[in-house]
Amino acid sequence: MNVFVIGATGFVGGALARHLTARGHLVTGLARTDVATVALAADGITPVAADLDSRRSATIEAALRADAVLYTAQPDPVLEAETVESLTRAMAGTGKTLIFLSGSGVLLQRTAGAWSQDSFAEHDPFTVEPLAVSRKAAEDTVLAAASDRLRAMVVRPGLSWGPGGHGHVPMTYQSVAATGAACYVGPD
Repeated sequence: MNVFVIGATGFVGGALARHLTARGHLVTGLARTDVATVALAADGITPVAADLDSRRSATIEAALRADAVLYTAQPDPVLEAETVESLTRAMAGTGKTLIFLSGSGVLLQRTAGAWSQDSFAEHDPFTVEPLAVSRKAAEDTVLAAASDRLRAMVVRPGLSWGPGGHGHVPMTYQSVAATGAACYVGPD
């Protein structure tokens, strides 16, 4: 399968791109810089010189050449909204696959550290916190495109961690190493 990864030089996108390459898929990845181009090529990923701003058309063209697109980038919210709109519009009717990697942070609730029993199923309505409004809107754009002959889906991993020390899990380990205890933020 020919897969285009937007965010292939990032933590999660890079891991996915390398995994797919190792499984024999033809993987292309968005490369905004010469350094990114070299890094992707070294991992066996075909670099695409593009970005989500001034070279967005090159990004869209690469997406249309692929069988599937993995969107794992985390750009500025305005740039993301424009890109996702352009991407879904261009891919509509193609029958291709678009996977938008989001996160469980869109379900963020302000509880001041208190426990909340609230839980949400995939399509349950909820009040989106201001920090997550733009990401949830991008998710909604992707999901709406699924009705137009585009296999569009959103994936919300709870935690992403692994080699390279990125995210909450490594920060917890660093906290334990520095203080001798794992810290919990809460009302007591």
